[in-house]
Amino acid sequence: MFKKISIIVSSVFLLSSITLFATKALEPTKAISPVTMVDTSGYNELKTTAPNTRGNSSEYKFLFFCSPSDEICKYISDDVINKVALELNVDSLSFLEYVNMDENYQDITPVRLKSLYGIESYPAFVALQTNGSSNKILNTLEYDSSKPFTIIDFKKWLALNNLYDGFIEQAPTGELIDEPAQ
Repeated sequence: MFKKISIIVSSVFLLSSITLFATKALEPTKAISPVTMVDTSGYNELKTTAPNTRGNSSEYKFLFFCSPSDEICKYISDDVINKVALELNVDSLSFLEYVNMDENYQDITPVRLKSLYGIESYPAFVALQTNGSSNKILNTLEYDSSKPFTIIDFKKWLALNNLYDGFIEQAPTGELIDEPAQ
């Protein structure tokens, strides 16, 4: 009797372990961001011209320049964009149009990128107004390794463009002390 019970308990334990392992092993990997699902077909001509709209009506575009292979872009996507989306109870920030810099940046110079979009590096966010054949850069938020932007900066950029009306935390203030006072 004891032998049968120990065999049954061992079998249940083995099956549950196999199920747990299979669930973890077959779990899909997380994509860089819901933003990457945005159609980027309109930006295939990035090398020569900024995106335009047809007709004379004014249209606002909010571009997210990033590279899926870049670790900083993954941080911006996972720890900044996705957290704001969760806070707003949405799956993604669908107004952001993803510009894949792996595909588009190879032949474009930083000078050309600056003249088209007002940025010199990525990750970066660009708000622009298109009107027929002209484009007006409204504002940018560009990553700088010496002073990286935070989720607070991103929320402020969204609010500046009337895309966010939620709570914006205040960054800690005060002077940093390098050496103890004597």
